[in-house]
Amino acid sequence: MEMDVVNLVQPLEELMADARLVELCELQRTGDEVLDVISLSENQHSDILAWMLDAKEGHGQGDEILRDLLISASVQASSGYSGLDGRGTTARFFAAWTPSRIRTSSFGAAFTARELGMSASERVDLFVIDAHNKFIMLIENKSGAVHREDQLDLYRDSFNKALASNPRLREYDQIYIALDRKFNGEDSASRPSASSGCILDTTG
Repeated sequence: MEMDVVNLVQPLEELMADARLVELCELQRTGDEVLDVISLSENQHSDILAWMLDAKEGHGQGDEILRDLLISASVQASSGYSGLDGRGTTARFFAAWTPSRIRTSSFGAAFTARELGMSASERVDLFVIDAHNKFIMLIENKSGAVHREDQLDLYRDSFNKALASNPRLREYDQIYIALDRKFNGEDSASRPSASSGCILDTTG
């Protein structure tokens, strides 16, 4: 019996990450991909994303949008072309948070914050904070702009220092995501700071 369970793990993970399952979940939704049909500045784009990722907002999708983002990042993190250093916090998080765990977990306690500053000159576009699942996700959103490695590394290092100085947040896992509307999904290892965070396409 135990052997049968072990043999089911990999097929189950493949099912939970399958794009066709995501498509089936999409059939429950209404509305269009609004970010593809309107032109927004980077700040406006981030404002919309913050609203969408917050399960308590009025979009009617609950935590499903955040769940889809996490599954997409999990698939990217486990792919052969992610470029992630397996010792980093993002890689370690997604090693534990597989697609099946994400698909069957609740993220209703998560909330988003915009432009939180770690110093006067460092303001990350989006934070997703989940006190129930004990993680903080930093999202640097580029809508029509280019990611810079020095900027992403500075944000990561400054946030690590901020967490280390706050005993309430030390136990939280850290995830670093860079959103890029022009990313084609095939060369993430060559992207800035790819070893510490996931680079994701936001057009799909």
